[in-house]
Amino acid sequence: MAKNARIIPSDNGFAVVVGRHVFRDGFKDRAVAAMWASRQKSIIYKGITPRRAKPPIPPDLEDESIKPIPLLASMSGDSYRTFLADAKSGRYGELYQLANGFGLNFGNWKRGMAARIVK
Repeated sequence: MAKNARIIPSDNGFAVVVGRHVFRDGFKDRAVAAMWASRQKSIIYKGITPRRAKPPIPPDLEDESIKPIPLLASMSGDSYRTFLADAKSGRYGELYQLANGFGLNFGNWKRGMAARIVK
C-alpha cells in the first residue's frame, strides 16, 4: 500500500513529500531519498529512480582513452596471455601500468589491429 509520495528538490537538497506534508528533508540526492522512503514501515514510496546517464566521450578524444588489456584482448579475439605478450613486445604502442593491471591507448590499439589485418 504505497502512498503517493513524491521526491522533490528543496533548499536543503531533496525532500520526501506526501500530499502537503513534508516527511523528511535534507537528502543529498534523489536516490538516497527514494531508498529512505521505500524502507519506512508505512512504505510511503515505491518507485524506480532512473540511473544517471554517463556522459558520452567526444569522438575526437575517444582514441586517447586508456583501455584495460582484458577488454582489448576480448575485442581482438585473442586470449589474454597472447594479447599481453604482443602488447609487452610493443605491437600496439606504449603499455601503461593501471591500478590493477596494464592498459593501452585505444587509438594505438586500433592502428595495430588495422596493421595486423593488412598483413
